[in-house]
Amino acid sequence: MTDTKLTDPLAANPQPERPNYTLGVMLDEKDFVAEQTYHRARLARALQFATGTGTLVGLAGKHAPATDTPNEEITVAPGIAVDDIGRLIEVPKKMCISLSRWWDAQTTDRLVASFAANAITADLFVRFVACGRGRTPAFASGPFDALDATVHGRIVDGAEVKLVVQDAGVAAPKDPWAEVAATPVAGRIGKLRQLITNATLEVAPDPVVPRTLDPSLHWVFLARVTFPATRAPGQRPARNGAPTVNNDLRPIVVSNAALLRLVAP
Repeated sequence: MTDTKLTDPLAANPQPERPNYTLGVMLDEKDFVAEQTYHRARLARALQFATGTGTLVGLAGKHAPATDTPNEEITVAPGIAVDDIGRLIEVPKKMCISLSRWWDAQTTDRLVASFAANAITADLFVRFVACGRGRTPAFASGPFDALDATVHGRIVDGAEVKLVVQDAGVAAPKDPWAEVAATPVAGRIGKLRQLITNATLEVAPDPVVPRTLDPSLHWVFLARVTFPATRAPGQRPARNGAPTVNNDLRPIVVSNAALLRLVAP
């Protein structure tokens, strides 16, 4: 049994305190949750600022036509990303979105708001999900007198992928280091030092995340999907060809080994 609606304590409190253990202190479940959350938070904080947010490996979006699969799909390859509070998001196997069902579920108003230059724009996102698995006996919580209460025995780190229609003209995800690239080569080290020194510990949500997604869930952008479309006056837009998937707009987390190869002679 798997429950994907659990609240992650790290998202609710990204800077938790660690319990103070001493002889004779009484402990309850909150102390053990605080212990786990503290150590997770320290690792997440390091990843958040040492590597940044984005794709660490894999997660390529791809259009799979109906000739290759039983249904036309947008697929996301296995891989790992880091979200904006430093959590690792792992997709262990390929995930698929059925395009026929997805298109039919979109409201006419959202498609019209996205329609421009004979195309509909949608963005592909991934997020961290805490999944409850298995059941184990526990005391009932709340004003209950039950002897058969159960809770999840394990919590598994999972992921959710979502394809969301964007408004027309939405920009690509912002690049936090764009000012470095725009600086002449001789001044880039100085510009980089300036940006790091003046940076804040608070990470603002990327404006590319649409209003139809809850920003508190910390979505990570993967790809932009463009659907060729036509629209008669006053009518719902209709698809007009295969979509294209642009994976090059996503933020990337580059490993030290990759950087070494990049600069090595």
